[in-house]
Amino acid sequence: MPSRLTLTLPPGFGSSEVEVDSKRFSIGRTPENDLVIDDTTLSRRHVLIENFDGVFNLSDCGSANGTLINGRPVTGPAELCDWDVLTFGGVSDIVVRIHGETQPTQVAVERPALIAPSVNNPAVVSSRNVAHRPGTAAASNQFSFSGPVIAAAAAVVILLLAGLVLLANKGSSSNRNSKLILNRQQPVNENDNDNNNRASLPTPSEGPPESNSNASADRRSSPDSAEFSTIEGYASRVLSGISAREPHPVLTESPLREINAQVQRYHGSSTLREELQAMKRALPQVSAIAKSNGVRTPLAVYATLARIEKDGDRGDPVLVAGQITAALSRTRAMFGDELANDSLLWVASLEEGPGLQQKIHNLSGHVTDSVTAIRSIWYLRDHQVISSDTYDFVLRFIAIGVIAQDPQKFGIAAEPLTSDSLSPPNR
Repeated sequence: MPSRLTLTLPPGFGSSEVEVDSKRFSIGRTPENDLVIDDTTLSRRHVLIENFDGVFNLSDCGSANGTLINGRPVTGPAELCDWDVLTFGGVSDIVVRIHGETQPTQVAVERPALIAPSVNNPAVVSSRNVAHRPGTAAASNQFSFSGPVIAAAAAVVILLLAGLVLLANKGSSSNRNSKLILNRQQPVNENDNDNNNRASLPTPSEGPPESNSNASADRRSSPDSAEFSTIEGYASRVLSGISAREPHPVLTESPLREINAQVQRYHGSSTLREELQAMKRALPQVSAIAKSNGVRTPLAVYATLARIEKDGDRGDPVLVAGQITAALSRTRAMFGDELANDSLLWVASLEEGPGLQQKIHNLSGHVTDSVTAIRSIWYLRDHQVISSDTYDFVLRFIAIGVIAQDPQKFGIAAEPLTSDSLSPPNR
């Protein structure tokens, strides 16, 4: 039976149990997450839980108030174990349960009484690490205690438990002011034969994902947090449009700042305006070329525009799209397209060439991070696996995708590239 993970939330949420039912499960304050906890101490996207064949890793998504596992700060991908206790910002006492296959590194322990362990109480948190060694029980029989000693010990235990109840109630006070929302996404039809081409470009009527009035809680250093939130919403759409099964990709603060900076460089660009107008006219042909090569249309459109823009506005969109999609289709077997990061590797390979796969393989032999973490443009840039030119091209690709959804919002007098434009004109 495959392992599955559930999170038992604290009494402030009615001790609700939530199943982590996807390979990438995001938790945060805003509606695009799989689990929404409406609490101002959480960031918009606070944490991500990834399932690697029954092994669950948790990563903090650059949150302002941090994430703790058993009272210890999360500074990188961390494997979750049965009975771990999580804290997201000010929401504490979230208990991890892993069901199914037994983890070989775990020691079975009895579930604590009705009170969930509290990170404010290290004695309780550390109880999951206590292993009963063979012979311990036999050794204890070598000692005998008189009735009064046992009675005194019982009294001390009762007093300790009463103190724990008070601490747990105090630690959960912020949870009672929080609101839990379960955001279940529509399942993906895995039998859809046209799945690789189903991401028509977003329509302007959709607008960016709704920003939260408490955005300043996790963007304290960002005076332009409203604009930043808009960029985040559009960038998330770009990434979801180029992936097969990732409706809400996670972007942390650092990449978002770089994407935002690239978008601002294009603000009011007359060159990009002309390129968008030319792509608008060529969209039906570019879409057909993408479909014939097994490439998702948004991926082909944004990569074509990025190539034309980088080359100095040289090239017909249809001809460039033919070259781009042929190159992109050759990378499918190497990287896949299930996640947005997989598809971004396709984009990077346009600059790096087929040697990118070998570079990633070589890196994996020298680091201990998860495969998903390694197969990320941001990780590869940090470890100097890809060149600065390649990284800039990927940023250009995302920034153009952001602008194409609503050019006028960014000072460019062009019509949006929408799903309606993908159909041939009426005859």
